[in-house]
Amino acid sequence: MRDGPFYLVDISSQPRQVLELQHTSRSRDEAKHLQGPSTAQDPSHPDHRLYQQAIEGVAALDRALGKAPDAGSERLAASLLGLAKENGLQRIDHVVLSQGGAGLRPGENVFIVQGALDDPAHLRAHMKTEQAVATPVEASMQRLEAVNQRLSEQQGMASQQLNDLAAEPARPGMSR
Repeated sequence: MRDGPFYLVDISSQPRQVLELQHTSRSRDEAKHLQGPSTAQDPSHPDHRLYQQAIEGVAALDRALGKAPDAGSERLAASLLGLAKENGLQRIDHVVLSQGGAGLRPGENVFIVQGALDDPAHLRAHMKTEQAVATPVEASMQRLEAVNQRLSEQQGMASQQLNDLAAEPARPGMSR
């Protein structure tokens, strides 16, 4: 935010006038409501619901393992949120650990699942459990914002391409 007055030229009046606008906020903190929500931990963030689903899934996993939720659980949930967004999941219905076999230790990978576990059409994604638990929450939230930025840019490009196609003149079709 800039301190001091802002100057605008009113071109709707004759003669043109220079207008001076003063900053009316008493502190910079008062303008924070103009900024978007900071992280998915904020209830007004668009991904907060998905984050809550990750937390609930990790809590269910903790209960099944007979352990209380801890800081590792929080880091795991934040990592799974980014994983879900990167892989296009809109919900996290289940959080499960790998069972082992084929060179994998039990629990080596953590899976997030959208849909029923026994539904062959469910969506899922996985990552190394150790990596997910070791990643700081802040790093996961930054990763989420980077994913959201990329998705926003892709949507903008797709929208622009549709607009470009709509603006093209109709081409004569081939007739028989």
